[in-house]
Amino acid sequence: MFDTSTTTVITREQFLDMTPSQYLRAGFRDEQGRPRRELASIYATAGATQLESLTGGELGTTLIALAQSLPLHDGTPAERYHKACNEAGELAAGVRGAQPSPDLARWLEQFTPFLQTEQDLLDAVTHLAVVARQHALFAGMRATRA
Repeated sequence: MFDTSTTTVITREQFLDMTPSQYLRAGFRDEQGRPRRELASIYATAGATQLESLTGGELGTTLIALAQSLPLHDGTPAERYHKACNEAGELAAGVRGAQPSPDLARWLEQFTPFLQTEQDLLDAVTHLAVVARQHALFAGMRATRA
């Protein structure tokens, strides 16, 4: 049996308030230099909740294009990420034949100030992949209820 006496329920509104601008203030890594676990759990769920208006195709295509185009850009980690986000939006729009979502662009842009090192870029891509998996899971659950 699980002990649920310490379980905290997070509301949809609270997940919507957990933006990258807010939760990345503490960085991608903890004080021991390990990836922050909440980036693969609570904050990934928050991201998936904030992006639920997107199709899985748009989110997945954009994030794959972002990860693949990052190594092709020069500059600081933040500059490379910004350029890769712009390119990924254009590539995904071309593949999908639809304009990119401004909501996704705004959400992704929130990461830029927190990208100081190459490790930050790797951690951001890892976090975005977990967000995409959560998003796909939630979309699948909604589809089975419909």
